[in-house]
Formats: sequence, C-alpha cells, structure tokens
Amino acid sequence: MTELFPSANRSDMTWTLLDSKHRIAVQAISVTAMLMAGYLVFMKWTGQITNLIGCGGDADCANVLGGRWSSWLLIPISGWCLVAYLVLFTTSTTAGRQRWSQCAIVFMGLLLATAAIWFMFLQIAVEQQLCPWCIVLHALGISAAGIIIHGLSKAPLHHRDRILPPAFAMTVLAMFALVTGQIWGPLPKTYQISEGSEATTFESPDTEAISTAAETQPCNPPEDFKQTDPKAGVVEPTTLPNSSADEPSLELPAHLDETSFTPRVLRYFGGELEYEVGDVPFLGKKDAEVFLVKYFDYTCHTCRDLHGALDQLLEKYPDRLGVVVIPCPLNRSCNSYMRPGAKDHQYACELATLGLKVWRADPEKFVEFHEAMFKHQGKVTPAKAEAFAETLVGKDKLNNVSLDLWVPETLQKAINVYGVLSRSNGRMPKLLISEKRVMHGLPQNLAELEGLVLPLP
Repeated sequence: MTELFPSANRSDMTWTLLDSKHRIAVQAISVTAMLMAGYLVFMKWTGQITNLIGCGGDADCANVLGGRWSSWLLIPISGWCLVAYLVLFTTSTTAGRQRWSQCAIVFMGLLLATAAIWFMFLQIAVEQQLCPWCIVLHALGISAAGIIIHGLSKAPLHHRDRILPPAFAMTVLAMFALVTGQIWGPLPKTYQISEGSEATTFESPDTEAISTAAETQPCNPPEDFKQTDPKAGVVEPTTLPNSSADEPSLELPAHLDETSFTPRVLRYFGGELEYEVGDVPFLGKKDAEVFLVKYFDYTCHTCRDLHGALDQLLEKYPDRLGVVVIPCPLNRSCNSYMRPGAKDHQYACELATLGLKVWRADPEKFVEFHEAMFKHQGKVTPAKAEAFAETLVGKDKLNNVSLDLWVPETLQKAINVYGVLSRSNGRMPKLLISEKRVMHGLPQNLAELEGLVLPLP
C-alpha cells in the first residue's frame, strides 16, 4: 500500500523538518508577510484603508479590509496574521529539530493554508470582491505550507505519526473557532463617526477654472462610449436594460414628493457649508423634520447599499426624513483628491455630471434617473446613461443644461467637501447626520443606521 509520506533514507538522528534552504525560504516568507500584515494593521487602525496602494475610495481591498469578515473577536484579521507569521518565524529558527517546534511549524503551515482557502472563499463567493493585498498574503501562507509539508514528507514514519495528528487536530479546532467566531461572534464596525468644528472650512470652487474646463471639454461622452450600428454607420440611442426609448420602465419610489421645490437652507459646520434643498437634488418631503446630506458615487458598491437602506427609511418615515443627495465621483479624472494612478470607478465623473444635469433640467425626473443608475450599477456606460436621460427630460433640455455652470460648480463643491471630510476618514459614502457629525461608510444593519440618523422623537 502506498504511503502518503514515503519514508526517507536518512537517520532519525539527523532528520530535521526544515533543512537550511527551506528554513531560509520559510523565514523569508514570514518576514515578508509580517511586513505586509503590519502595514495593513497600521492602515486599518488609523482609518486609512482607502489609501492603500492600488485602492481608491471604494476599491475592493478597502471594502474587504473594512467589511463584515475583516476581523475575528473585533481584532483585524491582518493582526492575527501578523501573530501567526511571527510564531512561524520564531519556531522555524530551530529548524524543526525539537518535537514541539516541529508540531508548531506544521500546525502553523496547515492553519495558514486552510485560513487562506476560507478567506478566498469569502472574497469570491460571499463578498464578490478581491483584495490584492489579501491575495498575496494568502499565497504566501500556501507557499509556506507547501514547503513545510514537503519537509514533513521526508520524515521517518514514526516522526510523522507523532507530529501530524496533533498538528491536524489543532488546525481543525483553530479553523472551527475562526469560522464560528466570524459568523456568530461580535461584528466589526464598518463605519466611523467624525466630529467637525466651526473652524472647518471648505474651499470655494474655482469658477474660472471650471468655466475653462466647461469650454474646452465636450459635454457629450467620448465616441468610444457610444454604440454604433455597423450597417447604418450612425449612432443609435442606447437605453438601459429593461427600458425603452419611448417610456422608461422604472417606477417612481413612493416617497418622492413631486409637489414643489421651495428652498430650505441646511447649514453645517457653523455655516461654512450650506445647501438649499430646492437648489440641489433631494429625496423625500421638503418640510421633513430631519434632513441628511449624502455624498455618493454611482459606481460605489457601498453607496448603492446605503441608497437602498435610506430608501427604506424614507418609506418608513415619510414626514420625518429627507435626504439631499450630492454625487461625488471617485475617479481621478475629475477628483484630484484620488490617488494618482487609481483606475477604479470607471465612468464615475460622467455619471455624476449627468445626474446633476437631469436634476437641473427637470427635478421631477431626477429620482427616476437616480434609481436607474444604482439599479443597473456596473452595466451603465455614459452613452447609455445619456440616452436614458434624454428619454426623461428631452435632448434639448439636456443640451441647454450643458451650458449651465451650476453643474460643474456643484460637482466641484462636492469634491472639495470630500477632500476636507476625508482628512479624518476616506471611506465612502459620507453622510452629514447633524450640524457637525459625519458618518463615513455604512453600518451593519438598518436598525443601527436608523438609530444614528433619526433622533428619538
């Protein structure tokens, strides 16, 4: 019968789990992983996970590292990873000559490999988002496990019988604790509340620069975004899925107030930031008891989730709650606060601009456009969005609004606010919930959000 680990032809007295070459490899992997994990721990605890290299305001790595499965017993997974690799590095210095160190090395190798499989499953099947930093750490763990298992395969049979069973049993227990702790244990906090002050200032948009940009840049999407009929050789209107060019299929939410848009001034940070409800897009009734201001991006997954949650609260409290909604694109092409080289949030600038144009052209049609952008997130190109906007407000109205400086000024104001508020936390969406309080990110459930945004009557 073939053995899983055939015995090696070497003396029991000279056998070690890791020879010199493999010990150096495991230690190099451990040091690399410790540096990476330490960096992630620092960025996590200082609220800078949106500033990781390769991550924009809502990139997958930021969502994974700040999401539902990012901790165990309220300690970041990257922190536990740092401890695991420190143990592996320490025990590997003995080269596995003592039984306790041999068991510890095999246990850590098996644990790192099985934990990597668990977290890759979560990213692919549950969160459907991939964190490059996490993937590299998982690959390092699997590589270290492969080296350790290779060393164990060279061990005499009685050594393997003494090392593998306890190491395997400890791995099963550790993984059971990890999985159950993440499913039923305390949940990590996925948002942050920051307190501003009256000293907070927001730079005014550079009207001259905006005007120049409006004159030099075409308002229509680039030709690459438009779909053409190769037979006719002309550009055809492109509608959103499940909609027609004659009549959009999306229904207006029940909470939309279509009566009038009388201005209501909202002031924040000692009057440094002001919005007139009738001048900017809003959802709900103009005379609602409580008004929030939401900064969002149509290409942001968490923004979409907050949109759905606020819709539920607006339907539940139609007289108490209203929400000003200000698009703030997370794309470097129009938002200079984003990291240079960031390439995520494609079309964010174009969709944000179109949203403001629709509001300016016909406020009563804005909610329909707003709902459509989130409903079809990831499938909407600027050409499709523009064609849909034209079916809502008319092509002439949309073209006329393109000459209105209100659109680029409002967009630039939102970007300036994002830059100031992101000094404390870069996560999106951002929600002004009182005169000086800002929520960054999204709570775990609707009840928690309701408790934050609606004071007790």
